Amino acid sequence: MPHPYPELARTVLLHPAIDNHAHPLLTEANRDAFPFEALVSEASGKAADDIPNTLIFNHATARLAELYGLSPYTHVSSPESAAVTSQDEIPPEIGTGIGPGSTWDTVKKFRAATSYGNLNARGMKACHLETLLLDDGLSGVETLCMAREAHDEFTRSPCKRIVRVEAVAQDVLAEICRDPSSLDPEEATLDSLCEMWLSRTYTLLQDAGNDSAVVGFKSVVAYRTGLDVTPLSAVWRDWINVALAPRGGATAAVGFPDVDRDLVPTLRSWMKEQQSKTMQAKSSGGEASFRIQNKAVNDLLVGIGMIVSEQFSKPIQFHTGLGDSDLRLARASPSHLQPLLDAHPDTRVVLLHSSYPYTRDAGVLAALYPNVYLDFGEIFAFISPDGQRAVIREMLEMAPWSKIMWSTDGHWWPESFYLGSLLAREALLDVLTSTIRSSRLPVSVAVELAKNALFHTANKAYNLGLTAPEGF
Repeated sequence: MPHPYPELARTVLLHPAIDNHAHPLLTEANRDAFPFEALVSEASGKAADDIPNTLIFNHATARLAELYGLSPYTHVSSPESAAVTSQDEIPPEIGTGIGPGSTWDTVKKFRAATSYGNLNARGMKACHLETLLLDDGLSGVETLCMAREAHDEFTRSPCKRIVRVEAVAQDVLAEICRDPSSLDPEEATLDSLCEMWLSRTYTLLQDAGNDSAVVGFKSVVAYRTGLDVTPLSAVWRDWINVALAPRGGATAAVGFPDVDRDLVPTLRSWMKEQQSKTMQAKSSGGEASFRIQNKAVNDLLVGIGMIVSEQFSKPIQFHTGLGDSDLRLARASPSHLQPLLDAHPDTRVVLLHSSYPYTRDAGVLAALYPNVYLDFGEIFAFISPDGQRAVIREMLEMAPWSKIMWSTDGHWWPESFYLGSLLAREALLDVLTSTIRSSRLPVSVAVELAKNALFHTANKAYNLGLTAPEGF
């Protein structure tokens, strides 16, 4: 059936897109490292038993069955297959439900019997990806994943990295605490250990800033102590820029600030806890694991991340909104970031995951702060199709379309990228089509909106310098 706005349909469904937030695919050897149900939910434990009783689970089952040719109701329904249709047509709507043979178990059996290369080719090539911006700081899981460069097979342009601030800091902390000299009070004072930790973290983040493969940073402070981050004082910001700056390969040891010393006792106490944790683990023949859960320390790390992000004019992403049960949802609203945004007006900030269920909060921030961008991703394999459309509508209620950008939040499996792309494109097309009719939005403007959301906004925000694809 011809779409009433063929140029819009073709743009939304086929325009090569910049996936501004994703994670690496698993290697072939680790393709079954995690339960496949995590494709559509972050529920774990007993809560995961109810995943099949969700609308998105059933919808994802039908769409994957179509991808694999398992459903008797298979239609031309993906951007990949749409490429061979007339430019005046879009894929017909499904609306037929799940047919015989397209159960979740059938989908899993099919993929288990299919080569990993075939799965990747089917899922990834159908996404029409320009490039992927990959957050690979997954706390140990990265060892199970493909290298960044290996993903270039599925994109028109080379893939880039996003560096996670907390992951860098935790790795440095582990390195310092596992050094025997750090446990010797005659060799290392708490102040010197704190300065060493901050200095190495700062230096590694600056190294990332200088790396052309790195196009941005990310904070998961929402998972640690919440987004109600206290901005650094001017004294601490000056101290970071002076005391932590490498000088001839060494760090200037100038001591902590003489003013605003409220953070210093907290740092000392926290570092002492890390020493104790390390010694306890050693005494039992193991190694300590490190996860930074102290609010003052996490806020300091975010401040350092904001400073480095501004120094190198590379955006910093913030996890906002939904996550697993480890996240305190009440502290995950982007509205908590206002003091930080006020303190760093020149640092570009990307609010990830549509900030769902706080999408309207994020839309207000994107409208009022020139340095704030809103990502719409993750929701496309986690909430129902109707919910996906509602989120896009809420996002567009106030946020300028020059400030929104798409992502899959794809992770581990090619099907995650596939659903994140296919469902997002379909939802965006539905919303824009209805908006043209209800709000008298010119079709040409809707087309430009789609191009911005899929390509131009991310290209500009991350300084990617990519050339817009021809034919759109």
